[in-house]
Amino acid sequence: MDLKPLQGVSVTSQIFQELKREICYGIRLPGDALGEMTLAKRFCVSQASIRQALLELEYHGLVVKRPQRGTFVVNLSRVELSERIVVRIPLETLAWELAQQKMGETDFEHLDRLVESIARDEFEADYSFHAHVWRCAGNDTLFRTLDQLTASMFAFINLSRNVLHNGAARAEAHRKLADGLKARGSSACCKLIRNHIDDAYAHFGRDYRDCRELAEQLGLFHKPVEERVP
Repeated sequence: MDLKPLQGVSVTSQIFQELKREICYGIRLPGDALGEMTLAKRFCVSQASIRQALLELEYHGLVVKRPQRGTFVVNLSRVELSERIVVRIPLETLAWELAQQKMGETDFEHLDRLVESIARDEFEADYSFHAHVWRCAGNDTLFRTLDQLTASMFAFINLSRNVLHNGAARAEAHRKLADGLKARGSSACCKLIRNHIDDAYAHFGRDYRDCRELAEQLGLFHKPVEERVP
């Protein structure tokens, strides 16, 4: 795969986006190794470019580096996911409370478009919906914290999206969130987002040890790579 830079987009950024897409779609599953030499040959680039893309993925919490072993797709345990949910709820509630005071009609129109993308199962639409609200909060530290905390959580949800989730139902859940923001009722909106996060992970927590075991239960390891692509 020979990547040619798009206008204003570096080769490293393209590799980062492609690997991120593959992780979020379950093409690369939790615990899978990401070999620099193999990726360099695939993308027809230097290992330095691959290394930079992997550093970006690590920053976003989608891969982990293990000394003397290499880089692997993050594999959250059930406990780690539970801990992240506990931390995420108050932080995201704060972000939505701040954003509600600042969002305008253009922001709400953007959320409506993202809801339509969620209904079409576009892989980054769910994250983009939440991230837009975080940006509107106007607190860079809060945005960076939520971004790093939740990237692997969104990837985890995407693992099972085609098995346990319905695009129309997910879109409707996000439409209710957008309507809550438009209503400008701070306490009601905060309750909506807390319930939304709890509901998103309600299917999980009992029958798997980590994300890799969940993928095994869903039969994703038994599918050829080309069949994992939605």
